[in-house]
Amino acid sequence: MGDSGVGKSCLLKHYMTSKYDESYTSTIGVDFEIKQVVLNGKKVNLQIWDTAGQERFRTITTSYYRVSDVVLLVFDITDKKSFSNMSQWLEDVRSYTHEGVDLMLVGNKVDLDSEGARRVEFVDASAFAKDHGIPYMEASAKTGLNVENIFNTISMTALTHK
Repeated sequence: MGDSGVGKSCLLKHYMTSKYDESYTSTIGVDFEIKQVVLNGKKVNLQIWDTAGQERFRTITTSYYRVSDVVLLVFDITDKKSFSNMSQWLEDVRSYTHEGVDLMLVGNKVDLDSEGARRVEFVDASAFAKDHGIPYMEASAKTGLNVENIFNTISMTALTHK
């Protein structure tokens, strides 16, 4: 979950293919991928839903939240507004998901940090996550930094809660 343009689809595509494509377009409604992974020695099929960030798709996408075991809340570290909107996204999660859903806050596009484009400091995002009792990680869908780690960490967390 997260605003349009924060890189949710790019994170998913990089996780699935280990590649980055500059030409991704906005998700319309929802998209999904399935990936088989081995967690704690067990084969697990992950069904990963990629929801649109635009307000006009909110009524469609909220129905997918209800059956989710895990939700990644994604913002763009170069876009302060996308981080400010995390409070609303978190409220949606709490409204539309079941109790006990596993959450993670993800700051994407850290590859742009070296260019001085960062607008959300690590300490601020970490504090937000800590205040809400959820883990925080930063990633780059472009370089692949932490992409697999994020999906593996949150999947293991969910698996241990089942």
